[in-house]
This record gives sequence, structure tokens and C-alpha cells, in this order.
Amino acid sequence: MKVKIIKILYVILAIGGIVAAIGSFITHSHLLEALALGLLGVSLILNSYATYLRLKRKIAFFYISIGVIAIIWAILIYH
Repeated sequence: MKVKIIKILYVILAIGGIVAAIGSFITHSHLLEALALGLLGVSLILNSYATYLRLKRKIAFFYISIGVIAIIWAILIYH
């Protein structure tokens, strides 16, 4: 049940990130670009955590670190 909720949440966040990325491309807004990166980073972290809960493999932590890097990059773009 917990994994299913996480899956639904990361899909919603990924869709929001894609919409923000398209909006950023159209408007050339750095705020939307940072929002898109942040949403996609959080989505990747949740996806990796759900994969870890299901498979119990250490490779999920590699993808979690990529998500953290995306969030840090979004923070740097915004400031």
C-alpha cells in the first residue's frame, strides 16, 4: 500500500515537472525552470525509494543522489 501511494505521488510530481519545463521553455522563465527541476528531482527520489522498497537493491541510492543533485541545481538556478 505504501509503495502504491509513493508511485502515484511521483507520477503526479513528474507530470507537474514536465508541464513546468514546457512552460519554462515557452516563457524563458528561470523560476519555472527551477520549479521543473525541483519537481523532477523529488519525483526521481520518490521513484528510487519505491524501487528500493520493492527490490531491496542498493542501486536505488544512486538515483536518489541524482535527484538530490537536480534539487540543488534548481536551488542554484533560482538564486
